[in-house]
Amino acid sequence: QVVRVVDTEAPYFLNPPAAEGPTVECCTEVVAPDVQAYDLCAGITKVHVEAIREHERCIGDYDQRFVYTTSDECGNRNNVSTVIYVRDRQPPFFVHFPEDYEVNCTEPLPEHPERPTFGDKCSPTEHVDLRYVAEESGKFDEECVNQYKIRHVWEITDDCGLSTKRAQIISVIDNTCPVLYPKPEDIKVRCDNIPEAPEVH
Repeated sequence: QVVRVVDTEAPYFLNPPAAEGPTVECCTEVVAPDVQAYDLCAGITKVHVEAIREHERCIGDYDQRFVYTTSDECGNRNNVSTVIYVRDRQPPFFVHFPEDYEVNCTEPLPEHPERPTFGDKCSPTEHVDLRYVAEESGKFDEECVNQYKIRHVWEITDDCGLSTKRAQIISVIDNTCPVLYPKPEDIKVRCDNIPEAPEVH
């Protein structure tokens, strides 16, 4: 009598992952959940995991799919997958930003504004755009034309379109007393020979 033993049953997963996993921040390390498989004839079987990035909208915003495949020595296969949603909700940030300061109206202003440095938790800095938005100025003392503020506005935008805007404020002040020119000299005169006041600016 010949008894032929055949194996037509594929291994099954002991702890299959949910079809949809959690939503995580892009700065979080995305790790494939640990999954084990068992075969009725061979016992514990190996599980191969393949990571596939899908629907990539930008560097820090995509769907991370993990496909698990297991098979026995007879070629019976089984697979399951789960997807983790990676999202970029954090805008870029300034690392070093020029400080606000005051300057006297007699002092020269820098020819070019100081450039800030920046970073992003999800996008490399080469994928973050730094833009000088505008130079804005306006008086803060209507009675003194030499006192005003200058705003240097910078904006950074990452690969996902998230942006941060910030302004450096330079306050131009006038704390210098006016100077008479030419300065009149002291003179001695007779009481009956008082000259007219000299013209000065």
